[in-house]
Amino acid sequence: MYACTASNLASSITRKAEVEVIFSPVVKPLIKERRQMIGYQITFKCQIEADPIVKEENIIWTFSDRNDVGGFEVNHPVTFLERNTIEATSKMVIKRVSKSDFGYYTCTATNNEGFGLTQFLLEESDTPQPDLTGVIAGSTTKVVSVAVLVLCLLVGQQMRT
Repeated sequence: MYACTASNLASSITRKAEVEVIFSPVVKPLIKERRQMIGYQITFKCQIEADPIVKEENIIWTFSDRNDVGGFEVNHPVTFLERNTIEATSKMVIKRVSKSDFGYYTCTATNNEGFGLTQFLLEESDTPQPDLTGVIAGSTTKVVSVAVLVLCLLVGQQMRT
């Protein structure tokens, strides 16, 4: 809210005006370049500022194996988190990274004023990396339980009392 006051010897007058700034989405990556080993989980997040706020259906994640904008829409789970009147976050999770997942991901957000986007790079790692939560998840290692039965044979003489 802005107020403008004009005054002279005779009197003063104040007028108030509210200014609303509307703008196309500004999309920022949480971490732009990520590395992960095949078989492990990786999460990407894009933070979006826009007015009017971006709705869930106006956020699209795409994948390309080249450094270009476009590609095809991803087939991984995407979560939308609206934080307040101008900020939102979109999260994409790859549960078990495969060789075909390495490349460039683009998060694009659109509102009535236009669009904004950011790009992420996923590269292969030789070792599992922690996800955004700090946990290493999604290993392809299997835990096998083995039961062991031990038989004891007692040989001896009966004690007489």
